[in-house]
Amino acid sequence: MIVDTREENNKLILQLGESRLDASIAVDFKNELFSKIEDGHSRLVLDMSNVEFVDSSGLGALVSALKKIGSQGELNVSGVNPAVLTVFKMTRLNKVFSIYDNTDDAIAA
Repeated sequence: MIVDTREENNKLILQLGESRLDASIAVDFKNELFSKIEDGHSRLVLDMSNVEFVDSSGLGALVSALKKIGSQGELNVSGVNPAVLTVFKMTRLNKVFSIYDNTDDAIAA
């Protein structure tokens, strides 16, 4: 599911390897994010450049991870394609998550 992880500027960068973030993987995805958070990572960048589709289950997993991080951390999203960005905007989650064009911008933020 998450293909690649690396640390840069005290942030954990996670690149999602799936083209769909939907009900079929949402629980596993959320558990993997929770595991990273419980390991002490509170500043995450999620590279979604491979994701072509996201549904409410996928968005719910992201919101759950953001809540788990709390106000002491951050979850930035990068590489969101136009179709996925439309879903973020329709649900107004673009106001909740910091969304960046690319991973470099998300890391620098």
